[in-house]
Amino acid sequence: MNNVFKKGFQFFCVGLLFISLFSCSVKRPHIWVEELPKEESEPLQYRIAPGNQLMVSVWGQDQISGTQLVREDGNISVVLVGDINVAGLTTEEAADAIAKRLEGDIVQNVRVDVSVVATVPQFVTVIGEVGTQGKIELLSHDNLIDVIAKSGGFTEFAHTDQMYVIRKKKNDELQVIRFDFDRMTSCPNAGINFRLHDGDIVVVD
Repeated sequence: MNNVFKKGFQFFCVGLLFISLFSCSVKRPHIWVEELPKEESEPLQYRIAPGNQLMVSVWGQDQISGTQLVREDGNISVVLVGDINVAGLTTEEAADAIAKRLEGDIVQNVRVDVSVVATVPQFVTVIGEVGTQGKIELLSHDNLIDVIAKSGGFTEFAHTDQMYVIRKKKNDELQVIRFDFDRMTSCPNAGINFRLHDGDIVVVD
């Protein structure tokens, strides 16, 4: 009976060891934030989205100037030229698009300025070893540490060297970016200035 018990216990221990080794060997495929191309690690230039309210100013043309709501189809309606699609453009690109439509017979030497006067809220989702999981509203100046703080900070079980941002790229592929809290707070190139995007998922293992 003792031999049976010993063999069973040995098998159980071997099984636990196998599971432990296997689980440790499985790593989430990722890229460290320091390895990102510079253009991917810098803050994005704001792009116009449906629901934004714009101020369109056409110099010397008060009848054309005014506030515009970006509709769900991405268009605004500009006097004399009709609909112009501005969703996904920067304010400078939107100004150029409006100017090109107005230039010529409608307005001579046109100059257009576009600014965003009201935006739609942006959110990230935080999951894992944080105080409160769920959606967090993203402000323009928020970085990863700000968002974790808004989620109640790390739990006692958090591995602060295993923080990830999961981001959906334009081609629908997922990019996983890894961060280390200690490195972030001691090295300026380790992600402290990394800016989150609308729709990002933050994971703390």
